[in-house]
Amino acid sequence: MLRDLDYLLGAVFGIFVSVKYKKPHQSPLKLGIIIGLFGGLIAAFPPSFFMVINFNLTLDWFLVYLINFLITGVAIGFIIGMIIGYIYKIKEENANEGDSYDDDLYQDLIEKEKKEEKKKRKFS
Repeated sequence: MLRDLDYLLGAVFGIFVSVKYKKPHQSPLKLGIIIGLFGGLIAAFPPSFFMVINFNLTLDWFLVYLINFLITGVAIGFIIGMIIGYIYKIKEENANEGDSYDDDLYQDLIEKEKKEEKKKRKFS
């Protein structure tokens, strides 16, 4: 149970940091999933080492525990990465839509002003 909490906290922290400081051309969803998967892989090793060293087990048992922890870590990392990446993707799309709306609004105002100036010149 606590192992899952460690995976969860590590994945959330790693994904937030990586998505927050991503490059503009990178997709937050893809980056979140990749970081979550790698975090799950890396997080599987310490509990495996702990079980083998603490109970004085052989390398065979290390591999058994590692595979067991890898399944959990990869699943949690993938799910958390997908969720956080999707949240950042939606935030990014909403921010871009607001910019394009403002740009369209300003562009329309500029065009209207130019038309009014042309009308004034014709009558002057």
